[in-house]
Amino acid sequence: MRDIKILGWPEEHLEPALVATPGTSATWIPDDAIQDLPMPGFYTLGHTTGVFVTTNIAQDVVYRMVKSYVDNWGEFVNAWPSGADWIPLETDLALLNGIIEMVGMPPLHAGVVQLMIERGHEVPPELIGPEYDGNAANS
Repeated sequence: MRDIKILGWPEEHLEPALVATPGTSATWIPDDAIQDLPMPGFYTLGHTTGVFVTTNIAQDVVYRMVKSYVDNWGEFVNAWPSGADWIPLETDLALLNGIIEMVGMPPLHAGVVQLMIERGHEVPPELIGPEYDGNAANS
């Protein structure tokens, strides 16, 4: 068996890396946090992932896509049991709030905003883009 050592990011290189790559965050991994790999703490970079869609797709189309995903979450859990604790929209919004604080976030698609508001979630103003039409939900 070979010894493994994770090379973390030197603290002085974090800021330039974060500025150069939007959507990236730095995380401190504490001493001995990885049970099978005891070693001193280190910084690592992480990347925000998600589904992105152009604003050229109509609000109602994305609304229906996301609504189908949310309303059929049980089928996803059947295929991906480890996702059982994930609550669509609610967990997403909680994570987005954390991402906004760490690295910023582009606005959500208007169709996603529509569904979140319809389901009673408070969407942070910085996540509502100019394309959102609040009247579309009533039509």
